[in-house]
Amino acid sequence: MTASPRAFSGLTVTNLGPGRDKLFIRGLADGPVAGQAQSLIGLYLDDVRLTYDAPDPALRLADIERVEVLRGPQGALYGAGSMGGVVQMVSRAPDLDGVYGRVTAEGALTAGGAPGDAVELMINAPILRDRLAVRVVGYDERVGGYIDDEALGLSNTGGMHRQGLRAAALLRLNPGWTLKASVLAQTIDVDDSQYANLGAHEPYARRRSLTEPSRNDFDGVWASVDGDLGWARLRASSSVQSHRLDARYDATPAAGLFGLREQRRWTRPTTCRQRCMR
Repeated sequence: MTASPRAFSGLTVTNLGPGRDKLFIRGLADGPVAGQAQSLIGLYLDDVRLTYDAPDPALRLADIERVEVLRGPQGALYGAGSMGGVVQMVSRAPDLDGVYGRVTAEGALTAGGAPGDAVELMINAPILRDRLAVRVVGYDERVGGYIDDEALGLSNTGGMHRQGLRAAALLRLNPGWTLKASVLAQTIDVDDSQYANLGAHEPYARRRSLTEPSRNDFDGVWASVDGDLGWARLRASSSVQSHRLDARYDATPAAGLFGLREQRRWTRPTTCRQRCMR
């Protein structure tokens, strides 16, 4: 989602790093970092909400048909947690009509940093003619780091490794009703945070006592039914998700405010005595 704000007016994203960012719509959000309060921005994938108070899981937009942004309160349609607006990602549904696939390879060079690459695979296959089809998407992506830590002697930190798999099955129950089931798993590993210190010797450099790695694991299973009732159209979804974020922050500069700053001193006294005899 970090590239999407360029195409949508009023949508902004923090820059804490992949898997740690929060979405803002027209300046509204529960805060720049994850907390206990429910988010004011609803993030959805195929009508299933992905987050409640956690950061954006930073799903790769692989095989995505479109991204919709609804600004302003959306409580009438989406309920609580959508006062600022809603971001909806719509994936391409399994195709009942043909067998096909796609392989995409990417390469990237980072000025003053490490290179990156990505591989993406998509396969669509009908299982039962005009009744059942499956669609599988997998990807592996590496983004090179560009931050140098002068204190720790590290170069090109802040690199990201993202791996994911998404699979969906579509069953046509009858001409007016369909059932769709999906599964998603993604892991993001970031070796260090992505910020620099003002006044450093290099443009993208800093001095820290510890590295600040993070890991974001997102897994989900959901099902949805869509059908025509004659007088209305019904679309219902249910999901089970697991979202875990592990991050380490270097609080060494602030430790002194609480009397926790540690100081070590080594003292080696040396005494020389001279006895004079007369």
